[in-house]
Amino acid sequence: MNIEKANSLQRFKSIFFDLILLIIISVPLVVTILFFRFDDNLLYQTFILSVLYTCLLSKDLIGGQSIGKRICKLQIVNVDNSSASSLKLILRNVLFLIWPIEFIIILINPERRFGDLLFNTKVIPCKKNSGVKQKNIYYTFLVVLIIVFILFYFVIKVLYAYSNLIKLLYT
Repeated sequence: MNIEKANSLQRFKSIFFDLILLIIISVPLVVTILFFRFDDNLLYQTFILSVLYTCLLSKDLIGGQSIGKRICKLQIVNVDNSSASSLKLILRNVLFLIWPIEFIIILINPERRFGDLLFNTKVIPCKKNSGVKQKNIYYTFLVVLIIVFILFYFVIKVLYAYSNLIKLLYT
């Protein structure tokens, strides 16, 4: 049985490319938050944060590949090499928030990060013509954006009501 594995250098390169892209997307949005005041700054900042986090969560939706993974010719699949579902791809990226733990796990086990272990996925070299189809990515992205926005807005509103630091940041 031939087991395909992505090497650690490829994985780190793909993460690097994805982070650079996220920074490129983030800078103009963060600049508008810092230099422009809107009538409802809390709503606008929550929306920007939601868009950025949704980009992070949804980055692997097209055939199990983010832009960084496409550049490095990598792909996320289930451990049995079948295509991972959109829900699995999104949920494994939720754990990116605990990146220090993810980084330690990758150093210990370069083949699979914590999100891979938890959701039974792995990263493999991309097959040349994998036949992966783009399934409702825009619909999925929009649904994720709405859910993340509602969650973030609710959490920030609650924090705003009880925290002077949050009040200072959002006024």
